Amino acid sequence: MMEVKLSQTGFPILLVEGKPLVSQRDPLKEAKAWVDLHKTQFTAVNSVFVLGVGCGYHLVALQETFHGRIVAIESNLNFLSFAREHLSLNLTDVYLLPWVTWDSFRDDRKVREAIGGTYAVINHLPSQTTARAVYREIQDLLIGRTLDDFESLLSVRSDLNHNLSRKSLLNWRKCREFAAPDQRLSIRDLKEVFKSGSDKDISMVNLLMELVR
Repeated sequence: MMEVKLSQTGFPILLVEGKPLVSQRDPLKEAKAWVDLHKTQFTAVNSVFVLGVGCGYHLVALQETFHGRIVAIESNLNFLSFAREHLSLNLTDVYLLPWVTWDSFRDDRKVREAIGGTYAVINHLPSQTTARAVYREIQDLLIGRTLDDFESLLSVRSDLNHNLSRKSLLNWRKCREFAAPDQRLSIRDLKEVFKSGSDKDISMVNLLMELVR
């Protein structure tokens, strides 16, 4: 059950099963704190994918700080309707997109433009309360977390084909010999994949391993 009520500061907010998606006191203040928390993730990218629209206040705060492309993905049509009804004038620089399937998502013109450049993927966890598994799947797709996800990105990102050596791409596809298509791969898996690749590929994986220690 969903209901709309006013916060203490007079802003409309959504409650799901009696639990608010955002602060009942000051959703705008909470939204700005969320942006500050994630600021380092979008300082050097052209686009941001936000997973979860919810009430939309975090998106209002984000567009005040980040002036690139913002694509906000939402699986709950009721949340989308709320944001469009109550915040449409405040979300002029945010592309609100309902999640349906990967194919429809990938074929969207604005999504392809965003995926074709540099981008960050940021979760808004309060907005994901009704569909956590869906958002994990979307995140995996956007970061190429599994073999199938990476293959999907290759179909959109032609630059990945250019930047990785042909030998390494063949090695990547050989991963299917020891990993399931939906298995979440680690950097150690990548080291196995690229061990016979170019010096550039090997250096890239070694650097990643150093960064995540």
